[in-house]
Amino acid sequence: MKNIDLLQKCGFNMYESKILLTLSDYGAMTIPEIGFKAKVPKNKAYEILNYLKKEGVVELLLTKPKKYGVVNLKQTLEKKMTSRKKELDFIERELKEMKVKDKSIEDTFWMMQGESAMINKIVNALEDVKEESIGFIDIWTAKTINLQMVKKAIDRGVKFYFLGTINEKTKPLAKKYAKLGVRIKHHSISGAGYSVFDNKYVQLRISEEEVLTMWIENSNFANILREHFFKLWKEAKEVKL
Repeated sequence: MKNIDLLQKCGFNMYESKILLTLSDYGAMTIPEIGFKAKVPKNKAYEILNYLKKEGVVELLLTKPKKYGVVNLKQTLEKKMTSRKKELDFIERELKEMKVKDKSIEDTFWMMQGESAMINKIVNALEDVKEESIGFIDIWTAKTINLQMVKKAIDRGVKFYFLGTINEKTKPLAKKYAKLGVRIKHHSISGAGYSVFDNKYVQLRISEEEVLTMWIENSNFANILREHFFKLWKEAKEVKL
């Protein structure tokens, strides 16, 4: 279980983690064997293996019958951790160079707990957004009020961009936003995320256990996260919704 948790923290979903650990433990196997050992439905195993093959994590062996094998799992995880460390290092460097206006903290910083508080604050922000809203999505939620406010904002000409983990659980929720006109790409995210509204307001989220959100009104910090977001956007995977 610890190993599955570790793989999920590195960006793989539950089924992907099970398959990778199974191949790591038992070596190359056919799809039916993988599905049986990993306890993953055969059709889902085929879909996941194709994805992992494109990502370079597994390889197809030209045997009869055809088998799949994992490509140095430890090295793959180390690469993912290195990539995440680079992202955090980038934000840390930019934060050190950030110039903050002399403004009282009561006017620029809010902290709140719980998913409901997070959603309510987002709804308020969407009422005022005028040009752009970006979301590094760690928590997918598609409540009616959220969808209504996003639609109203898009009708006003606001552009929306979401990066987040797209899998069997989150895809139906992401699809609802895509239908409204939100541009969405896949990028594995878990445990923390952020949103930026009009390059001015920032919402930081920590979602490991109870949801904790911090709101910061600072254009310099907003710009740092926006640059980080669109750097990842260029590298992110297009998805069909």
